[in-house]
Amino acid sequence: MEQQQTNKTAASQLFERVQTWLPLLLATCMSVGIWLGLKLQDEQLVTHQPASELPAEPQKMQEVLGYINAKYVDNINTDSVTGLALASLLERLDPHSSYIPLSDVEEVHEHLEGNFVGVGIEFELIHDTVTIISALQGSPAHEVGLQSGDRIVSINDKLVAGPSRDGLTLIKQLKGKKGSKVVVGVLRRGESDIRSFSIIRAQIVVNSIKSAYMLDAKTGYIRIATFATSTSKDFLDALEKLNKQGMKDIVLDLRQNPGGFLEEATDILNQFFMEKNKLLVYTQGRTVRRADYKTNGRAMYEIGKVAVLIDEGSASASEIIAGAIQDLDRGIVVGRRSFGKGLVQEEYSLADGSALRLTVARYYTPSGRCVQRPYANSYEYGQDYEKRVSSANRDDFRLADSSQFKTASGRVVYGGGGIIPDYWVTPESTPTDAAYYKLLGAYVSAYSLQFVAAHRMELPKKVFDIRQFLVSDSMMKDFYEYAVRRGVAKDKKRFATVREYLRNDIRARIAQDVYGDEGLIRVLNETDPILRKATTMMRMRDPFAESKLTRRR
Repeated sequence: MEQQQTNKTAASQLFERVQTWLPLLLATCMSVGIWLGLKLQDEQLVTHQPASELPAEPQKMQEVLGYINAKYVDNINTDSVTGLALASLLERLDPHSSYIPLSDVEEVHEHLEGNFVGVGIEFELIHDTVTIISALQGSPAHEVGLQSGDRIVSINDKLVAGPSRDGLTLIKQLKGKKGSKVVVGVLRRGESDIRSFSIIRAQIVVNSIKSAYMLDAKTGYIRIATFATSTSKDFLDALEKLNKQGMKDIVLDLRQNPGGFLEEATDILNQFFMEKNKLLVYTQGRTVRRADYKTNGRAMYEIGKVAVLIDEGSASASEIIAGAIQDLDRGIVVGRRSFGKGLVQEEYSLADGSALRLTVARYYTPSGRCVQRPYANSYEYGQDYEKRVSSANRDDFRLADSSQFKTASGRVVYGGGGIIPDYWVTPESTPTDAAYYKLLGAYVSAYSLQFVAAHRMELPKKVFDIRQFLVSDSMMKDFYEYAVRRGVAKDKKRFATVREYLRNDIRARIAQDVYGDEGLIRVLNETDPILRKATTMMRMRDPFAESKLTRRR
């Protein structure tokens, strides 16, 4: 027995230790959770107290950890164990309550707020080397002359290229204090010598509006990627730009938008209503009083028809906008059923700098429906999302909540399970040889960057005009040979079945390399079935006519 114990790996030993006393910690953590819930009533922030002043159950947890720290046979990092126990407890409450360790707090806040201190590049790891996709306009990287296609091989004279490198390490090295300097070594296509760029780090603000342009003479299009602290301001800037170009109607694209700040969503909704005091959304919880968010009557521009695009990745604040537009009959919702997140979290700072993100309320659309999916079974919760991604038919879904609600005009909508669009659009068809398409697709980014670097001076005036810029047959042949040289099995018959799919992918990536995300989105939108359906319905005298017939069936 002693010999068996000696042969165990350190990992398995740690796992057994955790198994031994983790249930006890979870039990005491549950008590802490109950105590925290009481203390959070009336939205009061929890303050740190010494163990001697805590109620009996939380004090018990401190006692247990004290004994482990003082008497346990091996050294244990009680801080990490406590974090593990807290994370496990919160996962059992709901899918969106979470514990944020101190090491992750800054990164989480940067993501939510849409800004960070760094150099301002977007990149991918291509052939074991970090390759710049774009230098953000006005960023330190852009100012010193970094270009798409540049390969970063060193940071502060330390090698960062090679098979053992990863993008996460690079991000940490490029970030730092505002005003500090970082020296980046870059290899540029066609050059054998490494270029050295000295960059002063600065505050980088990421615009959450990924694209804003006119689809036709009167229809504007705005794509919102997330709802950060500056999203409503960015949205107003986009509206001003499109209004000057004659915008009357608008398509608001919220696909794959995971949400963010509720107030940013309601500020944007206000731009679609000229009237005051229309209910847009309300929140309410066990200890949180109902809070109503209503229109303020201060829309900056007069907007006509509205279409909102959603899919299975549209969540939270995205669903608030789609739900309000649908419930108030302000426009049409097109696409596929949304994610189904109707829970509201508040963040509480803990004494050691870590944070608790706790679900405190649910939000409800104007008709009174909550779009949250059932989450009692965590496995089914995840599986339900996967079904949404792969399904081609709205009839494949059962309603998690068959409760009926009515829009302002009396149309029937349903609660639970996300927003069901007025017009359901099935996913685009995929190549019959999906495996070969995936193999070749892995080389689209690298090939596109190489092409842009070789033809940089010819591209800027051509990319957005489909009549002037096409991916030719010779380019497709060149791409195929490029992928084969890098290990893809040569098979011209299989390539013929996926060529047209890859042609559009390459064209979109070239547009992205030249113009950023807007270039990518414009090209993909040209053949997008959800956008095509939305614009078709907006041209109808009664955009809801087909939707009403569908609902009667």
